[in-house]
Amino acid sequence: MQDWEHKQSGSAGVYTYNDGSCQMFLGFENKFQNNNLSLAVFTGATNVGEDNAGLLVDLKESYKYDDRGIFNNNVRIRNTFSEGTNTTQIRVSPLTVTVPVGKTTSVYANPHYVGKYNYNTQQWTQGAGIFVGVEQKIGSSSIALEGQRYNIQDWNKHKGNWGINAIYTKTF
Repeated sequence: MQDWEHKQSGSAGVYTYNDGSCQMFLGFENKFQNNNLSLAVFTGATNVGEDNAGLLVDLKESYKYDDRGIFNNNVRIRNTFSEGTNTTQIRVSPLTVTVPVGKTTSVYANPHYVGKYNYNTQQWTQGAGIFVGVEQKIGSSSIALEGQRYNIQDWNKHKGNWGINAIYTKTF
């Protein structure tokens, strides 16, 4: 059995939504990989709403179905803690497809299910979505640009529920 490989990275991202809202984050990730399985913890800061900063803690799992990593699954449990907004979001992606289009560029599609519990309102919400994007590796860094569509399970009710995300990651 292969030993666990440890990787560390820092990331910054901006999620811009069509309703004019914006979420930003900045944080640090510890990832452990063994064969096709990876487990990670991401901790950082984020804005929650217009004037509210918060703590972000993600627990992540990813499993490659094939050795090239074209087909994989992933699970992310995102916890956000701030004054007035405390949530846990579970995102399950049973089949993510990542296709290399060069030595340092890949495109990907990630259909997913999302469930979110808000501890302040004691409400559970859920939905399905997809994000598609392109990632460019530059040395030990990468830049990803993606479009995301939320709540596709009710297309007519949520026609305008989408966003554009930009993410920069530096691996140490």
